[in-house]
Amino acid sequence: MSERAVGEQARNGQARNDAAFCARVDELAAGRARHAVLSIDTDDVSQANHESGDEAGAERSTVAAAMQAAMQAALRMNDCLFQTGDGEFAVVVPVRDEGDALRIAERIRRAAERAGRPVSVGIAVSEPGSTERGELFARADTALRGLRRRGCNGTALAHPEQHQLLIRS
Repeated sequence: MSERAVGEQARNGQARNDAAFCARVDELAAGRARHAVLSIDTDDVSQANHESGDEAGAERSTVAAAMQAAMQAALRMNDCLFQTGDGEFAVVVPVRDEGDALRIAERIRRAAERAGRPVSVGIAVSEPGSTERGELFARADTALRGLRRRGCNGTALAHPEQHQLLIRS
């Protein structure tokens, strides 16, 4: 896998089924590196798709490409961004702790906002030595859904031991 990889879009829109996403999570887990999965959703993509017709399609594509490039530029060299659906992304990053993951999520959120699209980011950080990729993605996605119920354009960190969320808007 390249150092700065952008994964291919998963056929069914779920990052956990994307071979490149799975390979990167497994690579970090095998090395016993603590890592985080960030589940990202473009806050207004559904509304924009419904409100605009065919004429706006090219503009949406341009904005989406700019947003994806901005988010990728906000990442560090070994961080990986994967598109998982229409306006949906996942990021896999090695981290020292939850604070690292929150800082990375905020950089991504601000970069996307500057590119014209606010995003919400759900975060799950692996426990030291954990190799459970599916559970990690599910926790990040649950954090994202919890954030979306409370509002948009923020970050939410899943705490596995407390089953609670730390939300920043």
